[in-house]
Amino acid sequence: TEYVDVYFVHWPNSDFPIGPTMEMMERLRASGRIKAVGVSNFSIADMDSARQHGVIDVLQPPYNMLWREVEAETLPYCRKHNVGVMPYSGLAQGLLTGTLSTDTKFVEGDERRTTVLFQPGTYERAVNAVDMLKPIAARYGKTVPQLAIQWLTSRPGVSSPLVGARTVKELEENVESAGWTISDADIAAIDRITAPVWAEIKDKGDMFGFRARQRQEQQAKRA
Repeated sequence: TEYVDVYFVHWPNSDFPIGPTMEMMERLRASGRIKAVGVSNFSIADMDSARQHGVIDVLQPPYNMLWREVEAETLPYCRKHNVGVMPYSGLAQGLLTGTLSTDTKFVEGDERRTTVLFQPGTYERAVNAVDMLKPIAARYGKTVPQLAIQWLTSRPGVSSPLVGARTVKELEENVESAGWTISDADIAAIDRITAPVWAEIKDKGDMFGFRARQRQEQQAKRA
């Protein structure tokens, strides 16, 4: 193909004004080289700034059963401004695969060691929550990843989740996440199971600690 379907600005960066970036995106759109403009990991304030210089078609945020930051304000904002939502990390960095346990060890260099869901205490509670999701998935003849992907697909305001696969088996499993629905009763059960984990981490800033590190870097520059 001679064009890119969606061209994303991957992270907001205070060192580079968003205005020139969005203006370049619009020039690329006008030339036919890209079809849509996306932003990833942008806050509402970031999107407000970007929208002064161009049109945002798609937001790519982290979103899953355990990390729900976008639900309160971001999804309503996107619906209001006609911004599609393509969530990533729908399996919570592997937590929602159902294959991790409280005994799982993460080697030095594994980025999950620094992310919110994998911190001591939170990680164990998340693993226990995932164990409680397994009977719900089994009632549909599905796996926990399939339950997690279908749950994400059905969320109001979600256009299409981004889901990766390392093997053909994982790809086939992902495909089988489509074509069925989760009952309202089971949606409510999922909310009850995962709510304690989210309540514990919802004030942490972001799933990867990026904004906290960004603030520290900015403070260091001003010092």
